[in-house]
Amino acid sequence: PLEVQAEIIKRITDYWQHGYGRTYNPDRSNALERVTYTSSIESAIAAVTEIEGQAPVTITTDARTYPNTVTYGFVRKLLHSGDKPLLLLFGTGFGMEQETMNSFDYVLEPVYGPCDYNHLCVRSAAAIILDRLAGEAWWEK
Repeated sequence: PLEVQAEIIKRITDYWQHGYGRTYNPDRSNALERVTYTSSIESAIAAVTEIEGQAPVTITTDARTYPNTVTYGFVRKLLHSGDKPLLLLFGTGFGMEQETMNSFDYVLEPVYGPCDYNHLCVRSAAAIILDRLAGEAWWEK
């Protein structure tokens, strides 16, 4: 992230983890206790590797498909197998550089809707994707 983005991340997490927000809304504070800042994708991979004892499977998102694009079902199986840690990175704005995209093990299939336009704000996409990966399989009921 840009330096200004890093400062914003640190200020927000500090407020909810250590500042007034911790007592104002303990639930949000609890949720954000898991958030840590890293300066690069490489440092995030290193941190997960140190914590888990093995390198994570790296997965990112994009509104386009790639040769290593996989389905939600595929990633859900990886998640539930527990064999390896997963690092899921959500792209924003204009996406990531091609070199960065090529460095991921997998790219999760885009979020498709009823038309060809599939570019969502990252919060909307993240909510949909996390529900598809970790939420209840309501469609199987």
